[in-house]
Amino acid sequence: MTPRRAYSLLVGSALLFGLMALLSKLACRTYDGATVAGIRFALGAVATGALWAGGRVDARPHNLRLLLLRGTSGGVAVVLYFLTIEHLNVGMATLLNYTSPPFTVIMARVFLGEKLVRGGLTALCLTMVGVLLVVLGQSRGLDGPPPDPFWVAMGLLSAVCSALAITSIRALRSGPRPESVWSIFLSFCVVGALCAAPLSRGFHAPTPVEALLLLGVGAAAMMAQLGMNSVMRWVPAALFGITAQLSVVFTMLLGALLLGESWTWLSAAGALITLGGVFWAGKLNAA
Repeated sequence: MTPRRAYSLLVGSALLFGLMALLSKLACRTYDGATVAGIRFALGAVATGALWAGGRVDARPHNLRLLLLRGTSGGVAVVLYFLTIEHLNVGMATLLNYTSPPFTVIMARVFLGEKLVRGGLTALCLTMVGVLLVVLGQSRGLDGPPPDPFWVAMGLLSAVCSALAITSIRALRSGPRPESVWSIFLSFCVVGALCAAPLSRGFHAPTPVEALLLLGVGAAAMMAQLGMNSVMRWVPAALFGITAQLSVVFTMLLGALLLGESWTWLSAAGALITLGGVFWAGKLNAA
């Protein structure tokens, strides 16, 4: 896979994750966050299982210990993220979850021995500064009480778990016997569903609109995850962490346009800086 194609898939994955966040926020109007996360995992597991049973894909696992680590860390990250989406506005929740790049850089360095390409640290700092400006602008534009500190902390914890999940995917895809994208995705969905089940407050039969929202969450998440998994063999874990910041900007933009969430000039300036960092990271990867 060429660097340009790999980076294009990363950008597409980031945009799909942003769309998933918006649909999840809408679904959380009638379901709790853990239930929405569990349904997302269940839909992914059923779809992958059906494709595997039909001989369309190969989801046979090889490295069970790493798959379990990926599934657990990713499952906890998603459940905490969806619960945070339920209790905070979608832009703030996404921002907190996507503060994972610094943790990803540290974990990839410690566990995988990876180093950022020359200039990569600057690109990372640029994206993080941009995201900080986005949230400062958003906070100034908010009406009502400040965000609940507990759910802010849970959003940050989801970022730490997400960093561990990204690092484990990189390890699974870059080893001497790489796992397939389907075995990684299936293990993630199965273990993730087990993580979500104890926190779910119950499921009710969905209305047609609710069903469309839940299917949209599952489809967007599946395409985004598979796109991410497919390129992690060719790009460093830290590069994904940088590019993923695009999800924050896209989600906040959707929240402002469709949900009436705050979007100030300071947020817009931060979004442009974040996009600059993402573009720079792509140029570094293609070099």
